[in-house]
Amino acid sequence: MENRLGRNIYRVMSARRIKLSKLARLADIDSGQLCRVMKGEASLSITSLERVAAALGVSAGFLLDGEVPENGDTANRPLNDSNPELFKLLSDPDIAICLRALGKLSESDKRTVAKVILRFAQD
Repeated sequence: MENRLGRNIYRVMSARRIKLSKLARLADIDSGQLCRVMKGEASLSITSLERVAAALGVSAGFLLDGEVPENGDTANRPLNDSNPELFKLLSDPDIAICLRALGKLSESDKRTVAKVILRFAQD
């Protein structure tokens, strides 16, 4: 059985130079469990998959498929180091906590948060 999920997690971790222990902490998952997932010996719940994806700055779909769709959907494209400030910001553990909380919001509440962020950006 192919371990695409584990390979994609490893690929993004390597690109971002994030250690397994840090990813586990950011995603609030046991590092042993994450290691077993990466080896193909265990699986993740959907919630844990979403937390790992958020901690890495990619979508859960990207971790499962590892490919950017032909339509260029950037939600599935991993962040790269072309914007070091954004990379540093998204690697901050406090930001990861906020992102996890935002991920639990309803779609309507997420849109409201996005509008608030856009208003701050205009100031």
